[in-house]
This record gives sequence, structure tokens and C-alpha cells, in this order.
Amino acid sequence: MRKRNILIGGFIVIIFAGLMGAWVVYDTFFNNETVELSTLNTGIAFASNRDGAWHIYVLDTDGTLLNVTPQEGGYDYFPSWAFDGEMLNFLSSRQGDAMGPGQVMVDGSEFAVLDIVGAIMSVAQSQRFDWDPTWSANGQQAWSKIANLNLDLYLIDDETGEEVRLTSDAPAGARDWFISWSPDGRHIVYSTDRNNAKEDVYLIDTQSADLTPIRLTTDETIDDFHPAWTLAGDAVVYVADYDDGMMDGVVQLYMMDQDGQNQRPVGETVVAWDPIYSADGSQMIYVSNESGTWSLYLMDVASGHVQQLTDDAGDDLFPVWRPVPVDTTE
Repeated sequence: MRKRNILIGGFIVIIFAGLMGAWVVYDTFFNNETVELSTLNTGIAFASNRDGAWHIYVLDTDGTLLNVTPQEGGYDYFPSWAFDGEMLNFLSSRQGDAMGPGQVMVDGSEFAVLDIVGAIMSVAQSQRFDWDPTWSANGQQAWSKIANLNLDLYLIDDETGEEVRLTSDAPAGARDWFISWSPDGRHIVYSTDRNNAKEDVYLIDTQSADLTPIRLTTDETIDDFHPAWTLAGDAVVYVADYDDGMMDGVVQLYMMDQDGQNQRPVGETVVAWDPIYSADGSQMIYVSNESGTWSLYLMDVASGHVQQLTDDAGDDLFPVWRPVPVDTTE
């Protein structure tokens, strides 16, 4: 039987057991400042099986499309950006018996499927602690940060400009990641492995005095992760990895009501989901199957005008905007 363990360290989180015994690295992980991001609109990364296997692509603002993980021998999913906008982490089946972390630079160089030691060296040497920034419709920023030897969720308070820590676990505890804002800018859903090392979907009301996460998926036998809201805000679409489907290139999409009820396969349902706002709030990318396959669409927020970004025989999923640090725009 295939090993069922989504060590989805697209964010290099499988490294923490090794870090516990290394005080210098430990101290570095507890003392790092968040990179400030600009509001420039740039390109995106996404996953696609347009060539028959799932790979990570980068689409630049000039229309240039690059497959940054063209190597054969596995499937790659869920790209996430480091805050410097130069490195992508992703989830890969290339480990052979379990999903694990992969890493590549934005130009396709330095491709690597990481083991624990390699992941430790990558994080400690590159000083990349902040990952996967996402913005609400109101312009509020949230992201995953390596802290306490795990991934926790943070956001910027839109009134004070201060960092607010949404999740906090014991050192080397749960990883919290893959954030999606609700269209009204109030709630987030995200993935975490805090329950028996299985991924589940949780919800947080960011405007409540009580930030206690609410568990939405409870199946102890599978991993449920990478949730994202529908554009209407009445449902959440997520990946339910039954029978280790991703190891064989099968992405199984499910959806549920916003309270976790009525969980069902997406199937042939036409749905627009995964709204991803640009840093300046002027554009939104989302995913829809209205054309018959999962494609990416770009909406101009002010006018509501929609442009289909991708149109191919495969499926294009999980888009993420490329961040730009403030110091590179000065």
C-alpha cells in the first residue's frame, strides 16, 4: 500500500524535526522580519496539465509562458511564491512514495526535489521565511510565515498596519497555509495538518474578537487541502485526495457550503472560484470551467470586464500572483 502522508512541504515544512537540534538555525527562524511588498501588478504562476502531466507554469505580464518544471518523472502542483518573487515552492510526486517539496527559480533554473537536509539548507541560507501573500477584496494582506519552526498565518491589520498572528502552534507543530479570502474580505479558509497529520480545511473570521479556527472537513482517512471560495462567496472548493490520486496525476475537486456542510464532488457543475486579487486591488484572477476545461480568467475590478487568460486542452488551476518587494521598486 502506498504511504499516505502528504508531507506537502511546498513550503519546506518537513524540515522542522531536524531544526529542533540546531540552535543557530532555530534562533534565525524565531527572529526574522517580514519582507514589505509593493503594490505592483506582475505575472502569475499556476499548475497545468496541458502537456499531459501536471507542471508549474509562469505567465509574465507580456504574455510569455514558461514551464518551469518540465522534467519528466512526476507531477507538480500548488505553486507558492517566496516574498522576493524569485523562488517558487510546490508540491511534487517525484519523491516516489509520497508527496513532497519541490523548489525552482522563476526562470526554471535550480530545479530541485528536496530531502530534509536540502530543505534545511535552502531555508537557512536563503532567508526566505515569508510565503504565498494573498490580498482580500479590501486590500488586506495575509500570508504564511515560518515561525516557531512551523508555518503560521499572519495578516496586516488594515487600521494599524501591524502584523496580526492568526494561528500559533507549539514549535514544530502544525503547518497552516494555502489561504483564501472570502469575497466580502471577512473570512479566510486555509489548510492545516493539526489533526493526526492529515490535511483539513479550517475557517477563521478575521473580524471577530475570537480568532479560534473552525474545522470544516473531518474525514480522518484523506487529505483535504487548498480551499478557495467561489466568486459568489456561498461555497468553498477544495482538493480531496482520495486514494492518493495526485500521485497518479489526478486532482479531485470537491465543494462544500461555507459552514462545511453538503460536501460533494464538483463533477460537471459549472463554477467560478479561487478569486485572487492583485496587490493593488485593480485586478482579480479566478478559475472557471465554463469553457469545458478549467481555465484562468482575469477581471478588471473597476469595470467588471473579464478576459480569458488561458485556453488549452488541459486544466489550469491554483493561480498565484508574483510578489514584488518594495526595495526592488525604488
